Amino acid sequence: MKFARDEKISFKWRLDELYEGLEDPRIFSDLQRARNKALKITDLYRGKIRQYLHSPEAILSAIKEYERIHIIAMKPYLYATLLLASDTQNEAFASFYYSVKEKWTEILQSLTFIPCEFAELSRDEFETLLENPVLQEYKHFLEKLLEHSPYQLKENEEKILGLKNLSGREAFVSFYSEFLGSLTFTIKINGEEKKLHLPEAMNLANSSHAELREKAMNATLEKLGQHGLVFRSILNALLLDHKIECRKRRYPFPMHKMLLDNELAEDVPGILIDLTERKYPLARKYLRQKAQLLGVDNLKISDVFAPAFENDLSLDINKACKIVTDALNDFNRELAKLAFLFFEKGWIDIETRKGKKEGAFCTSFIPTVHPFISIHYGKGLKDLLTLAHEIGHGIHFYLASRNSYLNFMPPFVIGETMAVLVELIVANHLLKSETYKALKIPIVTSLLDDFMLTVFRQSVI
Repeated sequence: MKFARDEKISFKWRLDELYEGLEDPRIFSDLQRARNKALKITDLYRGKIRQYLHSPEAILSAIKEYERIHIIAMKPYLYATLLLASDTQNEAFASFYYSVKEKWTEILQSLTFIPCEFAELSRDEFETLLENPVLQEYKHFLEKLLEHSPYQLKENEEKILGLKNLSGREAFVSFYSEFLGSLTFTIKINGEEKKLHLPEAMNLANSSHAELREKAMNATLEKLGQHGLVFRSILNALLLDHKIECRKRRYPFPMHKMLLDNELAEDVPGILIDLTERKYPLARKYLRQKAQLLGVDNLKISDVFAPAFENDLSLDINKACKIVTDALNDFNRELAKLAFLFFEKGWIDIETRKGKKEGAFCTSFIPTVHPFISIHYGKGLKDLLTLAHEIGHGIHFYLASRNSYLNFMPPFVIGETMAVLVELIVANHLLKSETYKALKIPIVTSLLDDFMLTVFRQSVI
């Protein structure tokens, strides 16, 4: 498979395939259409789910219409979310996002009766539905409803929680991203003070130059520390919100909801933490060896995830794209074709710019629209592996889109599998390449740094 010429590749999202702009009349037309359907399904099925237990065709019809409404309304919501992620400081984007979110919440209010009425069914009644051949397409969806049913509240209570979240938990999460996007960090580079935004500062914090890396880390932590009251308030508000909801829903312990969402047994976290803690000596050994590799007696905070080479890899995005697609092509040609779609069709935004949402992520709301990837690409080896990781998420979502809306979203734990696999495929490709064979140690240490983040740091947190 040949890599297309540079001019055929886009490195910013092409959102006009969703809507042509904030004034596109289709946006609120779609939301109104979803609202009308929500009102109709309420008239047809509210208070009748138990009555239709002996009519699986009617239950199937209700589920499909419930799903169809989500698909229609989630497209404007996706568009609004992507716009705001592309520039959290754009007031028009923020206003549009909150307007769409408010209308989507109103639609959800109309649909609240569906999970609530299913939750009122007994386990025997649920089992009857799960065994019915007519409903096999939605068996997994029904199984999830069954698992969550003991913690489902009454319809009016669920509606109140939904409205509360709009101006509570979800508002704090949005504020966090917008606030981070507004901050600037002053760092002296070659004797000149530069004002950088968080993604730019974090790229420097991962620099191969120890002095610059430490400056960037210190400047970032100092500035964030100045706003500690803001971050502490956000965190405390979210923790309190979670505590109140857990108590109201009677979850047996705070992590229980996440275990249900990820379809994990209750003993899994304890087993993972225990296994990880047993390997702490291995992590300490690695950090001691990394200190030797960097030529220092003791690692500073800024050294823990430092790249293990003196000069930046300096892979421009075109070279990075070629490495990812070539690596996947050697492994599986179909995966390489899917990866190339993200570069060719503008499904990925790689720029580091003011206001862009922090971090790297892959977003997929509905199976009828392809995934979108966002990263802050800085030309280093870690940036390449981050790109590979997010491409893995994108491939997973793309393949999962063969399923219907209520069945296509993977749990977080499963979702990471393809992402890590693609990351390892790319790293293995580099290790086998004559061009990059001299970088064996940096490549391996970069992978081990990722394992430290994914396993040991998460366990401590």
